[in-house]
Amino acid sequence: MDNKNGTAQRQQERKDRQTLTAKEMAVKSAKRTGNERAGVKLLATMQAENGGSHIMYKDTLINNLLANYGKYGVTRDELEPIIDDGMQNYDLSLEAIYSGLKMSLASAFNEHEYFSLDDVMAITGESKTELLQRIEQCRQELIEAGENPDEYFKPVEPQRAAVYYFPNGLN
Repeated sequence: MDNKNGTAQRQQERKDRQTLTAKEMAVKSAKRTGNERAGVKLLATMQAENGGSHIMYKDTLINNLLANYGKYGVTRDELEPIIDDGMQNYDLSLEAIYSGLKMSLASAFNEHEYFSLDDVMAITGESKTELLQRIEQCRQELIEAGENPDEYFKPVEPQRAAVYYFPNGLN
């Protein structure tokens, strides 16, 4: 009987996960377990699994933009409605919104921004292969026009990262 109840509960939780936001699930988990820290941990885990959430990632996005453009008078109160509008009315990802805002603000304030392939893919919806083909085509057009394509497209080699594995943990 316990096994059937456990299965039914897991099925209901799966159904709940499909309809609840990350924040709602974290609150529900905290109430069910009586452990607020568990709810916060669940929220952080869900954000990591989903590539970030509109709660934490949105704040990071705004903070990054303010760090670069706050000196020009850009404020959180100006950025929040733009971000919300992009998510709610245009179904844009936060990555696409961030890249679009970086591009717009850089242009408005004559700043220089760099965009990764992933940034441009989020904006355009192109695959990596399609984007690389388009970049190569643009490079050729710039060369034919007598311009230096490296002024527009800067290939960057990925940095190697040290990865450590501790099979026995840290004792």
